[in-house]
Amino acid sequence: VLMITGPGQGCQDPLHPPDDYAIIHTGVICANLHLYEMETISMSFESLGLMPIILKNVHNAGYETPTPIQQATIPLVMSGKEKTVEEIMVEIRKDSAYYAASGGGVTLSGGEPLLQPDFARELFVLCHENGIHTCMDTSGSILNDSVKKLLDETDRVLLDIKYTNDADYRENAGCDMQTPLDFLSYLNEKKIPTTIRQVIIPTVNDDEENILKLREIVRTHTCVDKVELLPFRTICKTKYENMKRDFPFGHLPACSKETVEKLYQILNDGGSHELS
Repeated sequence: VLMITGPGQGCQDPLHPPDDYAIIHTGVICANLHLYEMETISMSFESLGLMPIILKNVHNAGYETPTPIQQATIPLVMSGKEKTVEEIMVEIRKDSAYYAASGGGVTLSGGEPLLQPDFARELFVLCHENGIHTCMDTSGSILNDSVKKLLDETDRVLLDIKYTNDADYRENAGCDMQTPLDFLSYLNEKKIPTTIRQVIIPTVNDDEENILKLREIVRTHTCVDKVELLPFRTICKTKYENMKRDFPFGHLPACSKETVEKLYQILNDGGSHELS
């Protein structure tokens, strides 16, 4: 789990926070849902040295075999420090005056924090006892009793709706589209304030059809009070290169500011706009 603290109620982009955000804890990372077709090596999650509780949650979520990216990266991050909830709270409390002055709080990102729901819930309970706002950045890929208990302690959710059709979800995200939509429906039922976020990838989801579908999702879920369209960047390409892996979207250009602005116009009024 990656935990970020800072002003406001949740970071704009937890994976690339601005300078005034502080990354407090980057302990054992969850096995993330990587979903690109790459060279397959016979390996199990057990062989990667995951903590028993994480291993249990990975299997409970239905994931049996790690992807090539997980095989390459999990052993690297396992060298991070393991900390208890109480140890993390010691670090969080140091900035209590900052939270009070800025109205900020703590955001859990990842990996996928839903793979460590009990730990995350304990942390959020302590945050609330200290008057600190809680926020979770997630793909909405798991919804079970433990996750529901975590959501009871979550003040805001940053939910990634990566695509708006099932085929793209299955090809690029490894699950069906209904999974995050069911998660969103639960957030709506519980009236948890939600920010929907989507990375705009040229030639993949930078079209009017996608944005109109996203607009309909927003309109039918009153818990959503904000939408963020994030321009695709190739900055992570070097990470793939360092692992000697192909970046599936490496051949695509970065998304332009102009394209994002036009998509926002479609999102806001539903009209037709020429995209460049």
